[in-house]
Amino acid sequence: MIAYVVVLAVVIAVIVAPIAAYTALRAVGRAFELMREIPRSNGEAVEARLARIEEAIDAMALQIDRLARERELRPEAPERRQLSGGIGSSDS
Repeated sequence: MIAYVVVLAVVIAVIVAPIAAYTALRAVGRAFELMREIPRSNGEAVEARLARIEEAIDAMALQIDRLARERELRPEAPERRQLSGGIGSSDS
């Protein structure tokens, strides 16, 4: 009976324990790989989003500058001065 327990312990120590250790190390390795990829992918997404926002701001600034220059070059029409009350004014 004691021989069976010893044989079982040896089988567990030689076969089962290394398989369990290998499986655990693989799982931990995958977890670390995922943890390394997450900040990189989020960082890239943030960088791309910031680049798009920067491009949009630059485009708006150019458009505002262009409109301001046009307004300086073109005198305001008299009828536009009379309608300066805008939308929702009580002129009607």
